[in-house]
Order: sequence, then C-alpha cells, then structure tokens
Amino acid sequence: MANRSLVLITATNSFGGFVVAGLAPPGPVGVAVAALGFAVTFAGLLVYNVAQRAYRLLSCPPDHLGRVNAAVNWVQWGLRPLAGIVAGGLGAVLGLRPSVLLLACLLPLCAIALRFSPLRAEAVAP
Repeated sequence: MANRSLVLITATNSFGGFVVAGLAPPGPVGVAVAALGFAVTFAGLLVYNVAQRAYRLLSCPPDHLGRVNAAVNWVQWGLRPLAGIVAGGLGAVLGLRPSVLLLACLLPLCAIALRFSPLRAEAVAP
C-alpha cells in the first residue's frame, strides 16, 4: 500500500498544481489562481514527505536509518541550489509561464521512476 501511495501522490501532486499555476490568466484573478495551484502542489508535497519518511522508517533497519536519512537529505538539499540556478536560467530564457509548464510536464517523470523502481517490486509493504 505504501509504495502505491507514494507513486500516486507524486503523480497527482506534481502535475495538477503546476499546470493550474502555469495556465493562470494575467491580472489579479491569475495571481489568485496561481497561488491556489501552488498551494495545492505544496500541500501535496507535505503529504508526500510524510509518506516517504514513514515508509523509510518502517522499511529500514533501525541501525541503518540514520545513514539512510542522511543520504536522502544530502541529495534533496544538495540539489536545491542547482535547481534554483536551472529554474532561474529557464525563467530568464523561456519566461515564467513556459518554465512552470515545462516543470509541470517534467515532474511526472518522478512518478514514472518510482513506478518502475525496486520499491514497487517489494512483495509486502510495511
């Protein structure tokens, strides 16, 4: 159940909110629509983070949990500056709306990667 939940949360969270934000009309209504889209996305990120940490907690042996959490945090936090540079460059070259829509199209690849990862091959999820 946990592995299916992670794939589903990743797929729905990453696509919907960014598409809504990227297609928001200009003006005050568009700002409200974009804010709503990003709020939905970030609420989904919170749910995803809780689900993946709980899955890690249940599936890792206690003596490996610290190392696993440190490795995951190192990758997640370590890539953020690079992501900011790439996103800023895309925003400068393509514009903000096309960059947000490009991100909306690329993020479901995370769900596809999870779908075909060894995580799905586990016989019994914790």
